[in-house]
Amino acid sequence: MKNVETSRRSKNRKLPLSMLYRVRGIDMDRLQCIIICDFLIFAKQATLKLSQMYPRNRWVLLLLLCLSQIAIVSFFSSGFISKKLHSLDSDDGGNLSNFLNGCSKKSLLKKTLEKGTVSKMVIMVIDAWQERFFSRRKVMQFLHQLTSNGQAVAFTARLQIPTVTMPRIKAITAGVVPSFADIVNNFASSSISIDNIIDRLNDKGYRCTFCGDDTWLRLFPNRFDNHSAGVMSFYVNDFREVDDSVTLCMRARFATTSIKTWDLMILHYLGFDHIGHYLGGTHNEINNKLIEMDSIIKELYEKLHEIYSTNFSLIILGDHGMTESGNHGGPSELETLVPIVYVDGRKRTTNRNVLGAASVEQIDIVPTLATLFNVPIPKENLGVTLFPYIAFDHSNLSMLISVLQNIEQFRKLGVSSSKLNQCINRFYDNLQKYCSTNASQNIGGLIWDCVGELRKVQSKFLHVRTDINSVRLIVAIGLSTIVYFRNRPLSTYLTIFTQLLHPVAFFASSLIEEEHDIQQVFSTLLSTVIS
Repeated sequence: MKNVETSRRSKNRKLPLSMLYRVRGIDMDRLQCIIICDFLIFAKQATLKLSQMYPRNRWVLLLLLCLSQIAIVSFFSSGFISKKLHSLDSDDGGNLSNFLNGCSKKSLLKKTLEKGTVSKMVIMVIDAWQERFFSRRKVMQFLHQLTSNGQAVAFTARLQIPTVTMPRIKAITAGVVPSFADIVNNFASSSISIDNIIDRLNDKGYRCTFCGDDTWLRLFPNRFDNHSAGVMSFYVNDFREVDDSVTLCMRARFATTSIKTWDLMILHYLGFDHIGHYLGGTHNEINNKLIEMDSIIKELYEKLHEIYSTNFSLIILGDHGMTESGNHGGPSELETLVPIVYVDGRKRTTNRNVLGAASVEQIDIVPTLATLFNVPIPKENLGVTLFPYIAFDHSNLSMLISVLQNIEQFRKLGVSSSKLNQCINRFYDNLQKYCSTNASQNIGGLIWDCVGELRKVQSKFLHVRTDINSVRLIVAIGLSTIVYFRNRPLSTYLTIFTQLLHPVAFFASSLIEEEHDIQQVFSTLLSTVIS
């Protein structure tokens, strides 16, 4: 019995400290908070003691206070900035590539995959185009006409904070959820380092061109052709010439000598966002800009239809929304709900505009583009393909392969889901039957069930990426107060308390209405305390 107990103890010693605490039911984050809190309180007491022992060496006190503050800021940042996910497998093809190589109907499957590709695609990003500007304001008549006659599918897409341009560009190209650290990078955008759809397209030989917000050119240097043109995004009082420059660039790229030099064009119009910042989100100029954007969409559609007949795609989306005051960056629905409209060169036989009610994420555009261009999905992508929603004249087999590629990419992120495993097994069973008999079964129900399971897994991922450790934030703020604590007269603390009462009063509507009286009371009380 003694040997067994000793063996158990020796096994426990081999476990990592974090694992031991998890086994015993202790929250590791709270334990870290307690340890760091105790350490910094001890450091503060030691600092005061040293300052008493060595009154002439004030630099010692200053140094320790600086180190304590650095520790607190680091602790705060660890709770505020979300964790990154990394792909567990560097193999792009996975089991699907191996299976297709061994399939006797390999050439037919290859044709099925290539059938989903398009000759030309234009992605038009309208900065700060919130969902209500499309669904409630019916001034974009041409785009609404496309959705009503079956040539376009409209989605309401949700996005994650921070709702500013540079993090959203990362999201719609890499399928990731940016952190608040990207707000700082928004003002000094550097080259993107994570796997993304632009690099995937370049690797496969697709040619990309760009016109619009120069943030794209800073994030993707040397990825677009030499004819690409960027415009500055910080002249918010300019909402006409900045968009005219983008349109002129677009028309030049559609010229006869240039049209065959690119496969994907990305346009980013800034004027809409500038109107919000300069005039507000309810100004009459908003409708004028919506009408202008609608006319550009019509021009793009007609140019593509004239040259490529029906083999083209046009995607219009907002990078983020805006509040009624014209600002953005926060978590309100006005800022986090945007439209995504997929325009197909072919007309559907049925009106599928009802799919606009589907719950989708903005990052879902990434695996969708990967399917449409038949390129691998970026490794850290958290988006779920929209291909089953937008597929036109495609068999269930092409939808199956699209969803299967998405599931396998999710599994490389460490996903553990028994239902997704069942989906994979059933998908491969159907592919095996196709390879053997050259006949695909009716698997529409299976595809939509697996898309639903992908949505559930995606929701869990997004919760992890956007979850902020509030315990660490509160402890860090408290410790910061301790570090700055000094022996002061009682009147100092009474003054601070009096000043804090004023913002607290804003939580009561009745006190807000009588703020002029409250201000007089606080001013009198503050004068009394100071005197």
